[in-house]
Amino acid sequence: MPAISLFVDRARAVTAFELDDDKVAAVIDLCRRVDGLPLGIELAAARLKMLSLDQLRGKVEQHLAVLGRRGSGAIARQQTLGALIDWSYDLLSSEERTVFRRLGIFAGSFTFEAASAVCADDDGGSSVLDALDALVDKSLLVVEARRQGARTFRFFESIRSYARDRLFTEDEVESVEGHHRAYYLGAATTAAAVRATPQWLTALQPLEYAADDLHAVLDSTLGSGRDLAWGADLAAKLVGYWRWCGMWLEGREWLECALRRDAQFSPELRARVRLALFELHTESDARWGEQLALETIDLLNDGYNEKLLRTAWYQAAQAYFSLGDLKRSRAYLQKVQVEPVGDADVLTLAAAYNLVGLIAHVTGDCDSATRSLTHAEELYRGINRDSSCVTPLGNLAEVAFWQGRYGEAIDIAKRALALAELNRSRDTAWLLANLGNYYLDAQDCDAGAHYTRDALRMALEIGDGLAVGNCCDIYARIAHQRGDSDVAARLLGYANRQISELGLPRQSVECRRNAELCELLHAGLGAERAERRLAEGAPLSCEEMLALIDGSAHNRLVAPTLVS
Repeated sequence: MPAISLFVDRARAVTAFELDDDKVAAVIDLCRRVDGLPLGIELAAARLKMLSLDQLRGKVEQHLAVLGRRGSGAIARQQTLGALIDWSYDLLSSEERTVFRRLGIFAGSFTFEAASAVCADDDGGSSVLDALDALVDKSLLVVEARRQGARTFRFFESIRSYARDRLFTEDEVESVEGHHRAYYLGAATTAAAVRATPQWLTALQPLEYAADDLHAVLDSTLGSGRDLAWGADLAAKLVGYWRWCGMWLEGREWLECALRRDAQFSPELRARVRLALFELHTESDARWGEQLALETIDLLNDGYNEKLLRTAWYQAAQAYFSLGDLKRSRAYLQKVQVEPVGDADVLTLAAAYNLVGLIAHVTGDCDSATRSLTHAEELYRGINRDSSCVTPLGNLAEVAFWQGRYGEAIDIAKRALALAELNRSRDTAWLLANLGNYYLDAQDCDAGAHYTRDALRMALEIGDGLAVGNCCDIYARIAHQRGDSDVAARLLGYANRQISELGLPRQSVECRRNAELCELLHAGLGAERAERRLAEGAPLSCEEMLALIDGSAHNRLVAPTLVS
């Protein structure tokens, strides 16, 4: 029986227990008395470290008799579990009870360092370590093995709720909540301070398993409407964490919440919220990005924070590039491209060189593009930002592709894709679409469709309208190559409308390619029919577009959950 096996396993973890024939009936009876609840069995079996099997049966029977066992079904099982947790709590030492209660403030998994910061008094955390060991030993706390030998702790939900209830009956809840907030703000502050240094990844480690608690802290500040500036400060400092974890959408939601309520914030905090939000926006939001960047520059126009101002200049340059205004983009880039003070601006400087390379590429200066993009990659690698090399590498692949070096473009793009997938980069969709393009031009239509399918799925998942439009451009070419010009024209019509609604210009090379496809469609279908099919594609819904693509077995695409 699973219940008996669980009891024996837990008993053997705390004592030399053997399930002899004369113990079977007693173990079955114990499992029955706790309603077969796995947590109840664990809590009971953990007591065999101090009690004999018969003593344990007596204690369990005594506590359940006091409870009275009113109700039936789920209510009775909850009462059983509550009685066992009560009993386990009563058997803790005074120090163990204190730590147990304070740990109730955690919403999810936590490290020893976090527990010490929240629960320790004045002994440097030694009593917390002893208490954690005791709580694990008594099955009140679970140890989780993480990568590279790391360990975290967590409660079962019923025990966490019990600990939290106990905490809120004490006068210390406000103090514990303050320590909890301070720990995570401190970790976020440290990580933000070293983002542009080789230590950036090490600084993020304390936050690696903290998603539930960060959400809880932000919900208790920004979400609840109290301590708004405190919550906004934390949200802005977490931008590197959200990018690292791939939690783009959650980060945007919290920062947008801060932006809506920022009237009372200091100018610097308002600026930092906008800078962080820009980092999490997609190229589809270039108009909004322009607004954020210009508002940030206005907030920092007294020049007292040069580092933030340079970042705002770069973001303005990025927005204007996406909008096709290369003159303004260059003007802002010139402000950024001066030698940084120490290493404080390396991250911004690397991004600026990447943008310089992009501008050189779209204006036909491939040699300058290659130099600037290579320098951007070198700057990123100099601060151990291999994950950030995805962008300049992807752009170097584009340079090779437009020079007709398809094999080299594919090799570079695959190197960038491996980095992007390893680091949960949002650039993954862009690289997949590019590879679809490269294979298509290299006359491998099946490989092109494969990569484009994956790119479209990801673009829909992250809500990147520009990437969706670009994928439909590629699918239109694929449909034409496969002899279905009607589908090709409809998909091209959909892509044109999608990108037009974003208010973003196509790059000149994309315009030429689409013009060539339109000429081929006119020649194959006739001008009137081709224009009719283009017009039919424009008003298609996303679902109808997917169904159109899905009409070919080669293109089969499972529709993802769409971002509204």
